[in-house]
Amino acid sequence: MKIFGILGNLFGKYKDKHLARNNASKNRSAERPGRYKQAKLRLASNPDTAPEVLEKLAARESIELLTRVAENPQTESITLERLANHEAAEVRSAVAENRNTPATAIESLAADESVSVRFALAENANSPLEVLEALSSDDNPYVAARAKQTLNRIQTQ
Repeated sequence: MKIFGILGNLFGKYKDKHLARNNASKNRSAERPGRYKQAKLRLASNPDTAPEVLEKLAARESIELLTRVAENPQTESITLERLANHEAAEVRSAVAENRNTPATAIESLAADESVSVRFALAENANSPLEVLEALSSDDNPYVAARAKQTLNRIQTQ
């Protein structure tokens, strides 16, 4: 009987040690997705990130990540063209602010249903003059005023 008590004690200690190690491993695994997400966000925000990497990041579904990709000055126009059609206004607004956004995307963004997208485009001094002039008579007074300010800023430079 005494041997069973000793074996039970040893097994109990082994089980407790094994469970503690297993739980620590699970806790580290739970932390990884957060760190991985932060690393992707930093990569998408870094102006030195290669356009090919930004294109791969743009295939993700995170709105925050897509917004960072759309803001990045290294993002190529083909990627921006695709992101200009995203369902999230935050992503489209970031595309409207990027100097690499192609003219076809700018034209569609100028007619966007979201005021924030049109406002971002009206604020972009790289927008074509025709687009800024059209936005200066936008139904939304904030968009119209911002487009007029941007046109004045361009003309005084």
